[in-house]
This record gives sequence, C-alpha cells and structure tokens, in this order.
Amino acid sequence: MAVITGSASTLLERNMALDSGQKHELLLSIYEEAEHLNQIIRNMLNKGGTLSRWMLMMYIAR
Repeated sequence: MAVITGSASTLLERNMALDSGQKHELLLSIYEEAEHLNQIIRNMLNKGGTLSRWMLMMYIAR
C-alpha cells in the first residue's frame, strides 16, 4: 500500500516536475502493486471462510 500511496501522491503533486519516463514508472508501480494486492485478496477469499471475509471488510472499512 505504501508504494501505491507514495507513487500516487507524487503524481498528484502539482509542483513536481516529472518527465514522461518518470510518470510511466510511477504508474507502472501503482499498477503492479494494485495487482499484487488484488491477488492477496483473491487468495484470502478463496482459502477463507468467515474470518478472511471479516478481515477484508475491516480493511476496506478503514
């Protein structure tokens, strides 16, 4: 989550001068980390049961 948040905040920073290569790298980091998080959540739900679903709901709710 830290990579996603850090990369997104860098892209949103108005006074940050980034070239297209730097922007691409940040976007790629966001995409890759989001895919990884998605896989973790899918694995939790597939293996899961009630506790995993409850933990996911608690994570989403914060």
